Amino acid sequence: MLANNIKILKKRFSKTYTSVSSVEPHYKIIPSKSGEPTLVINQNEKMISYHSRYNPIDEAEKFIESINELNNVNHVLLIGVGLGYHIKGILRKYPNMQFSIFEPNLQVLHAFLNFFDLSEIKEKNLINVFHSLEDIVNIEKLLRLVIKSSTMAIFPTALRMDKEKIEQVIFYIKDQLNDKKFNLLTDVTFQMRWTQNSILNLAEVVQTPNLFLHTKAVSYLKGASVILVSAGPSLDLEIENLKKIKKDRSAYIFAVGSAVNTLIANEIMPDALFSYDPTEKNANVVQKIKELQLPIPLIFGSSIGYEVLQNYPGPKVHFFMNQDSISTNIVSSEQSNIVADAPSVAAVTLNILCQMDVRHIILVGQNLGLVNRMVYSSGIEYATQSVDTTDSSSYIETSDVLGNTMLTTNGFMQMKEAMEGIIAYYPSKVINTTFGGAHINNTEYITLSDVMETILTKTDVVANDIFSGKTGYKIDEVKERYSELENSFDVLYSTFEKLLKIHAEIVNSFEKGIISKSENLFVQFDNNFSKVEQSVFFLRVIAPITRAQYKELVARSYEVNYEKVPRKKIDKFIEVYTPYLRAMYVTLIQVQDIFGQLKNSITYKEVFK
Repeated sequence: MLANNIKILKKRFSKTYTSVSSVEPHYKIIPSKSGEPTLVINQNEKMISYHSRYNPIDEAEKFIESINELNNVNHVLLIGVGLGYHIKGILRKYPNMQFSIFEPNLQVLHAFLNFFDLSEIKEKNLINVFHSLEDIVNIEKLLRLVIKSSTMAIFPTALRMDKEKIEQVIFYIKDQLNDKKFNLLTDVTFQMRWTQNSILNLAEVVQTPNLFLHTKAVSYLKGASVILVSAGPSLDLEIENLKKIKKDRSAYIFAVGSAVNTLIANEIMPDALFSYDPTEKNANVVQKIKELQLPIPLIFGSSIGYEVLQNYPGPKVHFFMNQDSISTNIVSSEQSNIVADAPSVAAVTLNILCQMDVRHIILVGQNLGLVNRMVYSSGIEYATQSVDTTDSSSYIETSDVLGNTMLTTNGFMQMKEAMEGIIAYYPSKVINTTFGGAHINNTEYITLSDVMETILTKTDVVANDIFSGKTGYKIDEVKERYSELENSFDVLYSTFEKLLKIHAEIVNSFEKGIISKSENLFVQFDNNFSKVEQSVFFLRVIAPITRAQYKELVARSYEVNYEKVPRKKIDKFIEVYTPYLRAMYVTLIQVQDIFGQLKNSITYKEVFK
């Protein structure tokens, strides 16, 4: 192995070094017809020529031409390296290209590291060199690059030799990307709404009971049986059974999200509605309840769309969501029983019920997929009931509760996996009664009628007013913590103004070609930015609202510190920090308006008078 490669692998890719250093070589490097070396691998007693026996450089050039969008990306994931001819070719055309190198065959990797000097790739541009998933260094960085600006290229010989290993890695990366893209999309979509809702809901949270701390629900639901009703199309099949359960009071009936409207349409009043969706569309779910002035208890997550709470006619009970950085720190210093965000309200409610040690959680209408092209149960006027399945690319297949194949979506699969993770963690027994629903691991499929005959055999077990209670928060302490947050804003804003001035001086000096002051200005900037990051207002309000941009900043800030050439460092600083400063400036303006809305609300005046 080349000396430079040993140093690089030991320093940065130690697991890869361990894997390859013990290899006994069973390959040959022989001259091609053009005189350039080519690699011959002994695989299963067959000698396989990795490169062209005639002209490996010409072959590499043609391979490079076949790589999609190479001129439009900053990173390439190369699968299969051989002796590295195609890497050399890419470097000639794109000297600043970033590389992640995956070679599934240890013999090939050993040959590559004896032939190609990794120091030809700039250190900051060599992201990964790996032989297996276990060898990958900093998978998060690799995924960020793939999402942002990347392409993938598989050398044909590698695919012929190690197709199964390559498919395994590609599947893993795609799976991780789906999760990461989903989380990134969630952050970008909801980051402002989460905090906006948390601010505007603050007064509502202060004057309503906490589900875990101030109601009788914890003691009454422990060991009880609960029907968790979702809005899947199979809900329509269980209406008569649910009416009987309601009449007999043989189990608590909790509706999640839109399912409440199917129940209302069929004259079934659930014992509670659970809701957490931060979007303004969530107001549609409770519109019928408000129109009919129905006294259905609303159990809401503290970052719920604030429109839902306005003029809600029934009792309101809250629980803290982990996306709420406001009330969890202002209203209560008690940090237990904070409920994790999830892809669906059913998963959030399932988590709550499991935390409360409910004995039987009985899922109804939890289809997590399509039933005869139907997505929702009836009675939901604001939602599209059926979908067009002619575009098969939008759907995937999974198994239903009877083992049959059904159509679903990636979104539904995210919900299913979230529920499976919760079920695996808690001892509560979860029964899935959803005919035609997706199979959920660690649940037992039993029809609802059978559940009624075997489990829900007792009547009048449902207690009244289990969600009644009074808030137990100390208002004086709440006011004090709120005042601290307001004072922190003033300090933050003053420091941020200094940041903007320093940033402007760095940019102006750079544009004039003056770089002698840059190091001193960077020190000033770093000191003030650290003060901003440590500010209570930043931690509670600004960072959550700008979470996607802040994650990007943190992930890329090393690029500025790493650069030693002053002019390039300033250029990188402007590229990395300017977008975040702009986002922060806009956010500071927006939150002032949001806090103004809170102070003008009736509930705020009632609580903070």
